[in-house]
Amino acid sequence: MKKILLLLAVGLISFQSFSQKRSKSDRSVFPNKNTTAQYEFMIIKGYSSNDLDAVGTSSMNQTRAKISFDFVGANMNESLNEMKYRSLAHAVNVVSKDGWEFISSNVVVSNGALLHFYYMKRLKK
Repeated sequence: MKKILLLLAVGLISFQSFSQKRSKSDRSVFPNKNTTAQYEFMIIKGYSSNDLDAVGTSSMNQTRAKISFDFVGANMNESLNEMKYRSLAHAVNVVSKDGWEFISSNVVVSNGALLHFYYMKRLKK
């Protein structure tokens, strides 16, 4: 009886050790470190307001959007920061002409103001 139990224990241990081996075709879990990133990313942050002090508009009935661009290491186009935008959608349309693609958006309430974040990507040039 002891010999049978010993034989079963040795057999089960060897069977479990075979199930732990990796296949030869998938030697690496992580991708090749020599590859370069294919995309550039940008975050558009903005809000719209009728407040004169916040956005510097000339009349109370005209709404302008206060927009900033975070290029996250991408090649920066300085003319985008200098332009005046009517709305956040106007800013997204302008950058889409330069190859930027909309990914996602978030809206955050901060000090009673709605902050909009638009996440964009494009293929590296």
